[in-house]
Amino acid sequence: MVTSAFANSQQYNLYYKNVTGPWTFQPIIQYTKVDKDTGDGITKSGHTWGASLITNYAFNENYSLAGRVEYIKESGDATSSANPVGNYTAGLLGYGEHAPKAWTITLTPTYQQKSFFARADLSYVKINDGDQSLMFGPKGNDDSQVRGVGEVGFIF
Repeated sequence: MVTSAFANSQQYNLYYKNVTGPWTFQPIIQYTKVDKDTGDGITKSGHTWGASLITNYAFNENYSLAGRVEYIKESGDATSSANPVGNYTAGLLGYGEHAPKAWTITLTPTYQQKSFFARADLSYVKINDGDQSLMFGPKGNDDSQVRGVGEVGFIF
């Protein structure tokens, strides 16, 4: 479900990509703004700032290893009014109303043969200043999580 804060946000991204031999580097800066809109239940404005660095090393035409580091911080008054969840206010990021921050580190080994690919993602996520019951784990009170996923498919 998309909340009104997310549906009524403005997002701006600045990308740069550099390929040097087997290396690819791509830094990204992101800014998201949510304006006050009492008609949609957003009683205060707010914003997020985020940054990431994506790198990839191609060992050969079939195997590569990508790495990604990301950070995002919520600021502004919308943290106390946006995205209500039950008796709680989840804020813009969904982790609480006290201006939470989150960062991740991810590794993605990939195999590709012509249009077929297989890859895995292994990621560690950490939340700072999140509210109890809105983070990770069965009760929502874990401030970090390890995530993994596998994927296979065809590129058209």
